[in-house]
Amino acid sequence: MIVKHKTLAVTLSLLLLSGCIALPIPHEKYDHSTVKGQIIDVQTGLPVTDVTLQLNGDVITPDEQGNFIFTPNIQKSSWTIYPLLPFDSIFYCYDTVKIDDNVTNGGYRGLEIGVRSCIGRHASQKNLSIVDDLGTIEMRPLPSW
Repeated sequence: MIVKHKTLAVTLSLLLLSGCIALPIPHEKYDHSTVKGQIIDVQTGLPVTDVTLQLNGDVITPDEQGNFIFTPNIQKSSWTIYPLLPFDSIFYCYDTVKIDDNVTNGGYRGLEIGVRSCIGRHASQKNLSIVDDLGTIEMRPLPSW
C-alpha cells in the first residue's frame, strides 16, 4: 500500500514539475500563420526570385514579381497537451522566416525575420486569423571580390 502512495506521489510531483499533461485527444492544428511580402534587390529595386524562404518546415520561393505567401497547413494530431497552471499562449506566438540565397557564388546575404505565428493546440487556432504582412523586404547583394 505504501508503494502505491509513493508511486502516486511521484507521478503527481512529476506532472506538477512539467506543468503539462498529455492526453490522447485527436484534433487539427495549424503549423503557422499567413505570412506574406515581396523581396527586392536594394540596389536595383528589381524583384528577387532566386531565394528560398522557410517557415516552420515549409519552404517556398517567390514568384516572378518577388511576392511570396505562406498559408497555414492543417495537421492531424493524436495527442493534446494541456497546461496544469494558468497559461497565456501569446508568449508562444513567434516564429522566424529564414531567407536563403540559392546562388552558390555570390548572390544575397541571408536574412531572418521574426513573425507572429503560434504553436501549441489552442494557440495554433489563432494562426487562422493572423496575417503578418512583411511588406517589401530589401535584400543586399554580397560584395564581389
